Formats: sequence, C-alpha cells, structure tokens
Amino acid sequence: MDKLDLNINGHDNFPDIIAMIKDTIDNGDKESAKDYLNQLLEYLAKRDLNILNLQTTGESILKRLEEKAINDYVKEKAESDVDVALNLQAEMARGK
Repeated sequence: MDKLDLNINGHDNFPDIIAMIKDTIDNGDKESAKDYLNQLLEYLAKRDLNILNLQTTGESILKRLEEKAINDYVKEKAESDVDVALNLQAEMARGK
C-alpha cells in the first residue's frame, strides 16, 4: 500500500486546504480551484481504497484467529476426553 501524503499547494490538512480553495475562488482563479478540488478528490479516493484494503485484511486476520481458537479448543477438548477415558480405564483395571 502506498503511503498517503496529503499536500495540495503546500497545505497538508483539510481545514487549510478548504480555506485555500475558498481564497482561490474569491480571487477569481476558478481553474486553480478546480485543480485543487480534483487533487483533493484523488487523495480521498486513494485514502478510501486504503481503508477498504485495511478492513479486508483485518477481517481476514480475525477470521484466521477465530479458526485457530476453535481448532485449539477442539484439540484441547479431545486431549481432555482422552485423559478422562485413560483415567477411567486405569481405575477399572485397578478394580474401582
């Protein structure tokens, strides 16, 4: 995943970028304002895609952890059942 750096005309946060775009419009430079808005739109699209990818990765990791926990539980339960059966068999052999 690419590292996202927000930098539009030297500004690196939303409030400053929005204020800069407003000032650009007020100064009558509509083409630059449109360009800055397009840059902001491109940044937001990449950010959203990264968020979706992180969410998918997180869900995949969570699923594998849940499967491992279930498998560990089943294994421990089976080992416990074997221990109980062996203890019962030993007690029966001793005549209890």
